[in-house]
Amino acid sequence: MSPLNIIFLSLMASSLYGVQKGDFDRDGSVDFSDLLILAQYWLSPDNPDCAGDTTGDCLANLTDFSDVSQNWLTLTCSDFSATASSEENPSLAALNAVDGTLATRWSSAFADDQWLQLDLGQIRKVTGLQKERVGPAIQILEER
Repeated sequence: MSPLNIIFLSLMASSLYGVQKGDFDRDGSVDFSDLLILAQYWLSPDNPDCAGDTTGDCLANLTDFSDVSQNWLTLTCSDFSATASSEENPSLAALNAVDGTLATRWSSAFADDQWLQLDLGQIRKVTGLQKERVGPAIQILEER
């Protein structure tokens, strides 16, 4: 008999689906690359493409910085899907693993051989994975 394994998982990945305020490079995450775009055009009147602007005035300023800071390291994961062998209870559903926040999670039922399958829609760069487990083994399989 194999040891009891309980898996808690939440995934953070960049997505090309949806653009949020401050995601100037449209990679699904408001991060340092977006801050660099904002800094490059900070208070510059010479900004023909309105880069670093979230308000439509073509000037990167404190209002735009505020939008970047409000969405800092927030990801867009709405085109991801997840299925699981089980869930501990409805508030710990598989979709929590791909909802873009580490504040929620999936947790399996208290049984052996539980699994979580993620569909990220296409090949993506995974920028973080948080896992906790009870039991000696967890296996992450990757399919391309």
